[in-house]
Amino acid sequence: TVEPDEQTVEPDEQTVEPDEQTVEPEEQTTEPDGLQRFPDFSQDQELSTESALKAARMGIPHWLAHPTTIDRDLTVAATDPRFALSKHTLSRCSQEGITDLFAVQTAVIPVLRAAHTLSKLRQHVRDLCVSAPTGSGKTLAYVLPIVEKLRARLVVRLRALVVLPTRDLAHQVKECFDHFCIGTDLRVGLATGDVSLAKEQAMLVEDSQKLRGGASKVDILVCTPGRLVDHLSATQNFTLQHLEFWVMDEADRLLGEAYQEWLPRVQASIEA
Repeated sequence: TVEPDEQTVEPDEQTVEPDEQTVEPEEQTTEPDGLQRFPDFSQDQELSTESALKAARMGIPHWLAHPTTIDRDLTVAATDPRFALSKHTLSRCSQEGITDLFAVQTAVIPVLRAAHTLSKLRQHVRDLCVSAPTGSGKTLAYVLPIVEKLRARLVVRLRALVVLPTRDLAHQVKECFDHFCIGTDLRVGLATGDVSLAKEQAMLVEDSQKLRGGASKVDILVCTPGRLVDHLSATQNFTLQHLEFWVMDEADRLLGEAYQEWLPRVQASIEA
Protein backbone atom coordinates (compact mmCIF):
# COMPACT_ATOMS: atom_id res chain seq x y z
CA THR A 1 0.00 0.00 0.00
CA VAL A 2 1.27 3.44 -0.95
CA GLU A 3 0.18 6.18 1.28
CA PRO A 4 -1.81 8.93 -0.52
CA ASP A 5 0.51 11.65 0.61
CA GLU A 6 3.45 10.00 -1.21
CA GLN A 7 1.63 10.42 -4.57
CA THR A 8 0.62 14.01 -4.01
CA VAL A 9 2.39 16.67 -6.04
CA GLU A 10 2.38 19.98 -4.34
CA PRO A 11 0.50 22.63 -6.37
CA ASP A 12 3.42 25.07 -6.33
CA GLU A 13 5.61 22.62 -8.24
CA GLN A 14 3.24 22.77 -11.26
CA THR A 15 2.63 26.51 -11.19
CA VAL A 16 4.28 28.68 -13.82
CA GLU A 17 4.74 32.21 -12.59
CA PRO A 18 2.78 34.77 -14.68
CA ASP A 19 5.84 36.89 -15.40
CA GLU A 20 7.53 33.96 -17.16
CA GLN A 21 4.79 33.93 -19.83
CA THR A 22 4.49 37.70 -20.22
CA VAL A 23 5.73 39.27 -23.46
CA GLU A 24 7.29 42.66 -22.80
CA PRO A 25 5.76 45.58 -24.77
CA GLU A 26 8.99 46.28 -26.67
CA GLU A 27 8.84 42.79 -28.23
CA GLN A 28 5.51 43.52 -29.85
CA THR A 29 5.45 44.59 -33.49
CA THR A 30 2.76 47.23 -33.19
CA GLU A 31 2.42 50.38 -31.13
CA PRO A 32 -0.51 50.95 -28.73
CA ASP A 33 -3.86 51.73 -30.34
CA GLY A 34 -2.89 49.74 -33.42
CA LEU A 35 -0.31 52.24 -34.74
CA GLN A 36 2.48 50.74 -36.83
CA ARG A 37 6.10 51.42 -36.06
CA PHE A 38 7.97 53.66 -38.51
CA PRO A 39 9.21 51.21 -41.16
CA ASP A 40 12.92 50.59 -41.65
CA PHE A 41 13.84 51.14 -45.30
CA SER A 42 17.59 51.29 -44.65
CA GLN A 43 18.22 47.87 -46.24
CA ASP A 44 16.57 48.80 -49.55
CA GLN A 45 19.29 49.97 -51.92
CA GLU A 46 16.47 50.91 -54.27
CA LEU A 47 13.07 51.27 -52.67
CA SER A 48 11.06 48.14 -53.53
CA THR A 49 7.49 48.37 -54.76
CA GLU A 50 6.23 46.89 -51.49
CA SER A 51 8.24 49.38 -49.41
CA ALA A 52 7.13 52.29 -51.59
CA LEU A 53 3.48 51.35 -51.17
CA LYS A 54 3.95 50.93 -47.42
CA ALA A 55 5.55 54.38 -47.19
CA ALA A 56 2.81 55.93 -49.31
CA ARG A 57 0.07 54.43 -47.12
CA MET A 58 1.72 55.99 -44.07
CA GLY A 59 2.09 59.35 -45.79
CA ILE A 60 5.91 59.16 -45.83
CA PRO A 61 7.48 60.98 -48.82
CA HIS A 62 10.07 59.16 -50.90
CA TRP A 63 12.93 61.44 -49.83
CA LEU A 64 12.30 60.63 -46.17
CA ALA A 65 11.87 56.90 -46.71
CA HIS A 66 14.97 56.66 -48.89
CA PRO A 67 17.41 59.49 -48.05
CA THR A 68 20.81 60.07 -49.58
CA THR A 69 23.51 58.92 -47.17
CA ILE A 70 27.12 60.06 -47.03
CA ASP A 71 30.30 58.67 -45.52
CA ARG A 72 30.69 60.31 -42.13
CA ASP A 73 34.50 60.22 -42.45
CA LEU A 74 34.54 62.09 -45.76
CA THR A 75 36.51 65.34 -45.87
CA VAL A 76 37.27 67.55 -48.87
CA ALA A 77 39.53 70.57 -49.16
CA ALA A 78 37.62 73.85 -48.85
CA THR A 79 39.34 75.03 -52.05
CA ASP A 80 37.64 72.28 -54.09
CA PRO A 81 35.87 73.96 -57.05
CA ARG A 82 32.60 72.12 -56.41
CA PHE A 83 31.99 74.43 -53.42
CA ALA A 84 32.47 77.60 -55.48
CA LEU A 85 33.68 79.52 -52.42
CA SER A 86 35.03 83.01 -52.95
CA LYS A 87 38.53 84.15 -51.99
CA HIS A 88 37.00 86.14 -49.16
CA THR A 89 35.25 83.11 -47.66
CA LEU A 90 38.30 80.91 -48.13
CA SER A 91 40.36 83.55 -46.35
CA ARG A 92 37.88 83.58 -43.45
CA CYS A 93 38.00 79.77 -43.32
CA SER A 94 41.79 79.88 -43.18
CA GLN A 95 41.74 82.41 -40.35
CA GLU A 96 39.30 80.16 -38.47
CA GLY A 97 41.64 77.20 -38.97
CA ILE A 98 39.35 75.47 -41.46
CA THR A 99 41.17 73.78 -44.33
CA ASP A 100 38.86 70.83 -45.02
CA LEU A 101 35.06 70.56 -45.00
CA PHE A 102 33.30 67.77 -43.14
CA ALA A 103 30.93 65.21 -44.65
CA VAL A 104 27.66 67.09 -44.12
CA GLN A 105 29.24 70.27 -45.49
CA THR A 106 30.52 68.54 -48.63
CA ALA A 107 26.97 67.30 -49.31
CA VAL A 108 24.99 70.46 -48.53
CA ILE A 109 27.15 73.36 -49.72
CA PRO A 110 27.35 72.37 -53.42
CA VAL A 111 23.55 72.03 -53.59
CA LEU A 112 22.89 75.45 -52.07
CA ARG A 113 25.66 77.12 -54.03
CA ALA A 114 24.48 75.64 -57.33
CA ALA A 115 20.97 76.98 -56.71
CA HIS A 116 22.35 80.53 -56.79
CA THR A 117 25.13 80.33 -59.36
CA LEU A 118 22.82 79.31 -62.21
CA SER A 119 21.58 82.87 -62.54
CA LYS A 120 20.34 82.44 -66.11
CA LEU A 121 18.01 79.67 -64.99
CA ARG A 122 16.89 81.65 -61.93
CA GLN A 123 16.75 78.36 -60.04
CA HIS A 124 15.14 78.63 -56.61
CA VAL A 125 16.85 77.23 -53.52
CA ARG A 126 16.10 73.55 -53.05
CA ASP A 127 14.53 72.39 -49.80
CA LEU A 128 16.90 70.24 -47.80
CA CYS A 129 16.38 68.09 -44.72
CA VAL A 130 19.69 67.26 -43.04
CA SER A 131 20.19 64.72 -40.28
CA ALA A 132 23.64 64.59 -38.71
CA PRO A 133 25.01 64.23 -35.16
CA THR A 134 26.06 67.12 -32.95
CA GLY A 135 29.50 68.41 -33.87
CA SER A 136 29.31 67.28 -37.49
CA GLY A 137 29.37 70.83 -38.88
CA LYS A 138 25.73 71.44 -39.84
CA THR A 139 25.90 75.14 -38.89
CA LEU A 140 28.74 75.93 -41.27
CA ALA A 141 26.93 73.96 -43.97
CA TYR A 142 24.30 76.70 -44.19
CA VAL A 143 26.30 79.70 -42.95
CA LEU A 144 28.79 79.62 -45.85
CA PRO A 145 26.20 79.43 -48.68
CA ILE A 146 24.10 82.19 -47.10
CA VAL A 147 27.07 84.53 -46.72
CA GLU A 148 28.27 83.76 -50.26
CA LYS A 149 24.87 84.52 -51.76
CA LEU A 150 24.10 87.68 -49.80
CA ARG A 151 27.50 89.38 -49.54
CA ALA A 152 27.04 91.11 -52.90
CA ARG A 153 23.62 92.55 -52.04
CA LEU A 154 23.05 96.27 -52.62
CA VAL A 155 20.00 97.00 -50.45
CA VAL A 156 19.61 95.87 -46.84
CA ARG A 157 16.63 93.58 -46.53
CA LEU A 158 15.89 90.62 -44.31
CA ARG A 159 16.81 87.79 -46.66
CA ALA A 160 17.92 84.99 -44.31
CA LEU A 161 16.07 83.73 -41.24
CA VAL A 162 17.58 81.15 -38.88
CA VAL A 163 15.31 79.82 -36.13
CA LEU A 164 16.65 77.85 -33.16
CA PRO A 165 14.89 76.43 -30.08
CA THR A 166 17.08 78.03 -27.38
CA ARG A 167 18.87 81.30 -26.71
CA ASP A 168 22.23 79.60 -26.22
CA LEU A 169 22.09 77.95 -29.64
CA ALA A 170 21.00 81.23 -31.22
CA HIS A 171 23.99 83.05 -29.73
CA GLN A 172 26.36 80.36 -31.05
CA VAL A 173 24.98 80.61 -34.59
CA LYS A 174 25.02 84.42 -34.47
CA GLU A 175 28.70 84.29 -33.51
CA CYS A 176 29.43 81.96 -36.45
CA PHE A 177 27.73 84.35 -38.88
CA ASP A 178 29.66 87.29 -37.38
CA HIS A 179 32.98 85.56 -38.05
CA PHE A 180 32.23 84.91 -41.71
CA CYS A 181 30.61 88.28 -42.36
CA ILE A 182 33.78 90.16 -41.41
CA GLY A 183 34.95 92.11 -44.44
CA THR A 184 31.45 92.31 -45.95
CA ASP A 185 28.62 94.82 -45.56
CA LEU A 186 26.25 92.16 -44.26
CA ARG A 187 24.46 92.87 -41.00
CA VAL A 188 23.45 90.08 -38.67
CA GLY A 189 20.70 90.53 -36.07
CA LEU A 190 19.72 88.55 -32.99
CA ALA A 191 16.25 88.25 -31.46
CA THR A 192 16.00 85.98 -28.43
CA GLY A 193 14.38 88.09 -25.72
CA ASP A 194 17.64 88.79 -23.89
CA VAL A 195 16.76 92.48 -24.10
CA SER A 196 13.42 94.27 -24.19
CA LEU A 197 11.26 94.09 -27.30
CA ALA A 198 11.68 97.84 -27.83
CA LYS A 199 15.49 97.54 -27.89
CA GLU A 200 15.34 94.66 -30.37
CA GLN A 201 12.96 96.64 -32.56
CA ALA A 202 15.42 99.53 -32.64
CA MET A 203 18.21 97.15 -33.70
CA LEU A 204 16.19 95.35 -36.37
CA VAL A 205 14.06 97.93 -38.20
CA GLU A 206 13.68 101.58 -39.11
CA ASP A 207 10.55 102.74 -37.36
CA SER A 208 10.10 106.25 -38.72
CA GLN A 209 7.06 105.40 -40.83
CA LYS A 210 5.35 102.27 -42.03
CA LEU A 211 6.66 101.14 -45.42
CA ARG A 212 5.06 98.58 -47.70
CA GLY A 213 8.29 96.67 -48.23
CA GLY A 214 9.42 97.01 -44.63
CA ALA A 215 12.61 98.70 -43.48
CA SER A 216 15.09 96.16 -42.18
CA LYS A 217 18.43 97.06 -40.61
CA VAL A 218 19.70 93.48 -40.92
CA ASP A 219 20.27 91.03 -43.76
CA ILE A 220 20.34 87.92 -41.56
CA LEU A 221 18.27 87.30 -38.44
CA VAL A 222 19.05 84.59 -35.90
CA CYS A 223 16.17 84.12 -33.48
CA THR A 224 14.07 81.92 -31.24
CA PRO A 225 10.49 81.12 -32.37
CA GLY A 226 8.67 82.90 -29.57
CA ARG A 227 10.53 86.15 -30.13
CA LEU A 228 10.01 85.85 -33.87
CA VAL A 229 6.25 85.74 -33.30
CA ASP A 230 6.54 88.83 -31.09
CA HIS A 231 8.15 90.81 -33.91
CA LEU A 232 5.70 89.55 -36.52
CA SER A 233 2.87 90.74 -34.27
CA ALA A 234 4.19 94.00 -32.89
CA THR A 235 7.16 95.34 -34.88
CA GLN A 236 6.36 97.89 -37.56
CA ASN A 237 8.33 97.44 -40.81
CA PHE A 238 9.37 93.89 -39.82
CA THR A 239 8.60 91.66 -42.80
CA LEU A 240 9.61 88.30 -44.27
CA GLN A 241 8.50 89.11 -47.81
CA HIS A 242 12.10 89.34 -49.10
CA LEU A 243 13.23 86.06 -47.51
CA GLU A 244 15.55 83.86 -49.58
CA PHE A 245 16.77 81.47 -46.89
CA TRP A 246 14.78 79.97 -44.03
CA VAL A 247 16.71 77.62 -41.75
CA MET A 248 15.06 75.59 -39.00
CA ASP A 249 17.99 74.38 -36.92
CA GLU A 250 17.17 71.54 -34.51
CA ALA A 251 13.93 71.14 -36.46
CA ASP A 252 12.75 68.15 -34.45
CA ARG A 253 12.74 70.23 -31.28
CA LEU A 254 11.15 73.23 -32.99
CA LEU A 255 8.33 71.17 -34.47
CA GLY A 256 7.80 69.27 -31.22
CA GLU A 257 6.77 72.38 -29.32
CA ALA A 258 3.95 74.85 -29.98
CA TYR A 259 5.93 78.08 -29.44
CA GLN A 260 2.83 80.22 -29.88
CA GLU A 261 2.01 78.39 -33.14
CA TRP A 262 5.03 80.05 -34.68
CA LEU A 263 5.23 77.91 -37.83
CA PRO A 264 1.82 78.88 -39.33
CA ARG A 265 2.56 82.50 -38.47
CA VAL A 266 5.87 82.45 -40.34
CA GLN A 267 4.38 80.69 -43.36
CA ALA A 268 1.54 83.19 -43.53
CA SER A 269 3.96 86.11 -43.30
CA ILE A 270 6.16 84.76 -46.10
CA GLU A 271 3.19 84.18 -48.40
CA ALA A 272 1.54 87.53 -47.64
